[in-house]
Amino acid sequence: MFILCRAPTTPGSRTGLFVGTARPAAAPAPPPTTTAANPTPTPEISPEQVRSLQQRLRAAGFYDGNVDGLWGPQTQEALDNARRVYNVETEDLLKGEF
Repeated sequence: MFILCRAPTTPGSRTGLFVGTARPAAAPAPPPTTTAANPTPTPEISPEQVRSLQQRLRAAGFYDGNVDGLWGPQTQEALDNARRVYNVETEDLLKGEF
């Protein structure tokens, strides 16, 4: 598909026509993983990794829920709060770098 358009004019510039091709829009990213029992988007980590994260977040005072290896709203909130306090990326917190 070709597009023909007139360039905006500014004082002292020439008006020209430009021809280009239109690229199709990129496909949207797939939605995060969710389940009926767990409506919070979860990172792709194992229950053992979630349990370890919950223990570290609890020791740091960010999490007071059950250390059960299930990703839920309390785990997400604790992770978000720790990320803001320590000013680090989520991936660093998931690796235990806090």
